[in-house]
Amino acid sequence: MTAPRVLFLIDEVEGLAAGGTERQLFQTIQALSGSEFQVELAVLRGSFSSESAGCPVHNLNFPRTLGSLSGIRSLLRLRSWIHLRRFDIVHTFFTDANLIGPIAARLAGVSVTIGSRRNLNHWMSPAFARFQRISNMFVDVLLANSEMVKEAVCRTEGVRAPKIEVIYNAIDTDRFQKNLQARAKFRKEFGFADNHVVIGNVANLRSIKGVPDFLEAAAIVMRTNPNCRFIQVGEGELRQSIEARIDELGLQNTFHLLGRRDDVPDLLSAFDIGVLTSHAEGFSNSILEYMAAELPVVVTDVGGNREALGETGIIVASRDVGAIASALQRLASDAELRQTMGTFVSQRVRELFASDTIRELWLCFYRSLLQSKFNWRQ
Repeated sequence: MTAPRVLFLIDEVEGLAAGGTERQLFQTIQALSGSEFQVELAVLRGSFSSESAGCPVHNLNFPRTLGSLSGIRSLLRLRSWIHLRRFDIVHTFFTDANLIGPIAARLAGVSVTIGSRRNLNHWMSPAFARFQRISNMFVDVLLANSEMVKEAVCRTEGVRAPKIEVIYNAIDTDRFQKNLQARAKFRKEFGFADNHVVIGNVANLRSIKGVPDFLEAAAIVMRTNPNCRFIQVGEGELRQSIEARIDELGLQNTFHLLGRRDDVPDLLSAFDIGVLTSHAEGFSNSILEYMAAELPVVVTDVGGNREALGETGIIVASRDVGAIASALQRLASDAELRQTMGTFVSQRVRELFASDTIRELWLCFYRSLLQSKFNWRQ
């Protein structure tokens, strides 16, 4: 029997490590490509290579405005293209693909349509939600990456809970194992002494990520723990304002803005504490990376952060700078506590979120959908 054909449809892809959704998508492609499925990727806008993706890639050159006449024509063209390639499953990612992909796929006669939800819909206007509800009528199942995301989708899109499945993000834990050589290299590069406690945050410089809260907490920590140093990895529209605030707080020599990095697994080896101060999250890859790197973790109580950490880390209220600073001060002052927490988070991430574990969940998910639709037999 012909192998089932899966199409992943996404708005655009900046790179393999551009964001959490992209990283999880390529992990899924890798997992399915080594199984009985034939996998292809279609990108609505921009250009991406098959060599980078690890599967055939189709760059569709969609217009930016879907509501225009050209957008409607593109939707019809997408329906025809999907029909000709005879996909069995179409799985969509990001805003526009989630909106038009299920409609095009169903009109093309695709057996199984899947939409993705990976945040709390904090951006979704009432008008957009109405359009999304229409599109959801063409979807067999929505796949969320945390229980909190599932709850948000039920609330904002009016989707019944049984129509939403949850599969957590996966992480290749081996990539994030501590690397003592990398630790020595980066700490020397940044001028950190052996007694410096390095506190790092991996998050884009966007309002939703709460990076200014991390900066303000750093200023408080420095008053009682002057041996602390801070690293912020990520890029975004808040960079200039954060740079200005660093100068105002006099943290030029202690708070390092590194921008976007492709060497995060090695860079985490230089950290002693991992932080995430987001105001909203779906299910954070950064937290999983901290855990795999055996770092004690401080996060805000939003989205799936509590689901990721369980009882193994420190969870504080979002936007509470004082609570963030207090947790960091506690960890910075207690090396034994840092080591103990690092051991616990490492055990948890390997038991629950390792790539092999999540890969099996993905495969079971796709197989069960095909079987329920038309009794697919391998």
